[in-house]
Amino acid sequence: MKCRLLAILSALSLLLCIATCALWARSFLQCDRIARFYATGFFELESSHGSLAIHSFSDGIESLGTRTPGWEMRSNREVPIWQSQPDFNDWRFLGFMAGGCWRLDSAPENWLVAPDYSIELALAVIPFFNFRVPRKARQRVASGLCLACGYDLRATIHRCPECGTAPQPMGEV
Repeated sequence: MKCRLLAILSALSLLLCIATCALWARSFLQCDRIARFYATGFFELESSHGSLAIHSFSDGIESLGTRTPGWEMRSNREVPIWQSQPDFNDWRFLGFMAGGCWRLDSAPENWLVAPDYSIELALAVIPFFNFRVPRKARQRVASGLCLACGYDLRATIHRCPECGTAPQPMGEV
């Protein structure tokens, strides 16, 4: 059951990693935004210029104007919001950015930006370990080593003298 769950998570993670790579390539041509508008503000996810940004705004009063609460998706060539606001108090490091605007004359506005490569690396971790661990176990069994501790079992084929583990046949790994 644990192995099957790990395989499903690996497949899902690998698919998300491939989708993020496609989104990264598209982000240099188009600025894609999906937003959820509320009566008192909005929450937006934006993909542009090789980065994924989360942007939120809330003023605590009903100020949608002509917008109705709900979801909205846009795709255009606009400059990303997080690049067009020079007065944000921000933090930047290796393509990661975080900031906001908390002035007295405006409502609080926050954003967080992560480069697409960081998301792709994070999504590739699970498949990497899922495929690496069984391969390492197969190599140990083929070399005549104990699966648990790596002790050489060529002289003692029935049980590992180091940790006491019984060796498994190659087909069970």
